[in-house]
Amino acid sequence: MTGILDAARESRNSPAVLKLKLSAIRSRNSSTWVFVYEGVDDVPIYETWIRRLSFGLSYEPMPSTGKSQVLGFRDMMLKDQTKLCSNLLFFIDRDFDELRGRAPHPNTFLTDMYSVENYLVSKQVVESILIDEFRLAGDDAERKKILEIFDGAFLSFLDETRVLNQRLFRLRQLGADAIVEENVSRFVDIGLTSTIKRSDASPEDIIKAKCSFIDARCAEIDRQFEVLEPAARFRGKYLLGFMKKWLSALADDRVSARPIAFTNSEPSFRADTAATNLRSLASRSATPKELKGFLEQCGSGS
Repeated sequence: MTGILDAARESRNSPAVLKLKLSAIRSRNSSTWVFVYEGVDDVPIYETWIRRLSFGLSYEPMPSTGKSQVLGFRDMMLKDQTKLCSNLLFFIDRDFDELRGRAPHPNTFLTDMYSVENYLVSKQVVESILIDEFRLAGDDAERKKILEIFDGAFLSFLDETRVLNQRLFRLRQLGADAIVEENVSRFVDIGLTSTIKRSDASPEDIIKAKCSFIDARCAEIDRQFEVLEPAARFRGKYLLGFMKKWLSALADDRVSARPIAFTNSEPSFRADTAATNLRSLASRSATPKELKGFLEQCGSGS
């Protein structure tokens, strides 16, 4: 039974699946732009950014099951001699392995940060949420105080999760497979003012190497890791996990009898969970630096 399930999973993740989806789209509209993403979570983020940058651009989003599938499909399409590959663009997260040794191409957008999630975690986004969701419009002094708390809490989080990112960076640079725990709260407890490492989890528990990766290259790899800017180049899903936990802690503080971040308590306050969905966060965030230029090849819309 395990073998059957593995075969089904492998079939679902095959680049050929995406080719079939693209063929179906082309059968209905042969000239529409098709944007291929790593996953379904990318769709609302890029749609929000693209609407901001290229109003009226018509395209069909096509999410894949992950980076391996979309890169395999990209390889397939770069060899394709038919019109199937026309008006086809790929959107890839830089991560720690970038294009996995492949050459850049005009049809491929690579984020300058680790992933799309990194753009959603910033003071700009937090201040926007403070203005409307936390009802602090017109109270710039209160917002300034809270943003300083955010800065300190974020730096604490980056410091405590550095070892996780370093371990993952090593594995990716060495080309070693790993099982990565998605929930960063398994490793740290995230609070309003700081992050504390949990005593019941190690980096090896959170990022499990499928084989030994002791290698003479680790010292050089570690030197490369040290120059990365944490907020931009640490794992985006972990940063997004921090953001959601921190905003939840801030909402709790808003109704607390003895608030830390707020001057006064507001017991009637109710946090809007929609404020932290991907589309909402993307609407408040900056867009990737090179995205507008990349989209210019699509024209002004259709």
